[in-house]
Amino acid sequence: PERAHHCSICNRCVLRMDHHCPWVGNCIGLKNHKFFVLMAFYSTLACAVFVLSALSQLRVFLLGRVTGRARLFHFSIHSTMLLGLGAFLAAAFGVCLLLLFGGHCWLLFKNLTSVEIRYAGQNPYNLGALRNAEEVLGKAALTWLLPVEPRRPYYDSQAFSADRSSATQELGHLMGKATAEEEVEEEEATV
Repeated sequence: PERAHHCSICNRCVLRMDHHCPWVGNCIGLKNHKFFVLMAFYSTLACAVFVLSALSQLRVFLLGRVTGRARLFHFSIHSTMLLGLGAFLAAAFGVCLLLLFGGHCWLLFKNLTSVEIRYAGQNPYNLGALRNAEEVLGKAALTWLLPVEPRRPYYDSQAFSADRSSATQELGHLMGKATAEEEVEEEEATV
């Protein structure tokens, strides 16, 4: 099928394959791309919340002196240093996740996958940023941030083109089916 790729790790074909993710232990494709993007978003957000909530301990870890809330709440230097180390690691991990999330948002808004980014030429699947996002996240923008199945996505698992009528015709040609217009033309030619 169109936009399907074979995963050498899973040893199966995946529709709209983006990549094989070792974190998820599965291929990211048509049915779980939204959930992967949400995982990257919420993981980045969790790291940011942890870093912001442990900011005073991070200062102690980096500067080596107790100030602010760490003194106010009477944290021991040992626990302050541990929280600071955790905040430092969360900040480093959060930056990496932010880059991952940002890269996948760029791909999402261009309607590309990590596999398709390597192809030369113009992207035939680009529908515009909003329609591209709806292709993965679903039509209802209220559910974009919720881990639920996308509502009314634009794809039908058979064609992924900007011009849906021409995609159906192209798919019909590939499958050896004639369109209604071609059938009428053939009837007129025989008469």
